[in-house]
Amino acid sequence: MKLTTDKKLTANAYVLSQYSKIDQHSRIIGVYPTMGHAERARARQDELSPQSINSITSTTLYEAADLDLYMD
Repeated sequence: MKLTTDKKLTANAYVLSQYSKIDQHSRIIGVYPTMGHAERARARQDELSPQSINSITSTTLYEAADLDLYMD
């Protein structure tokens, strides 16, 4: 599908964030198109970083046509 400049595309997104209990630093791990993808990524992060708190936040992306999403 080719998007033209007069089209607006919005999308639901799920942001996986991580907060380190050790150094009190937070970071975004990834942005996922479905809750299922985000939950699987959170489960992996829970195993890799047990000293961190991983959380998922639901959001809406506006101008999503300009966004590149990458999933692992």
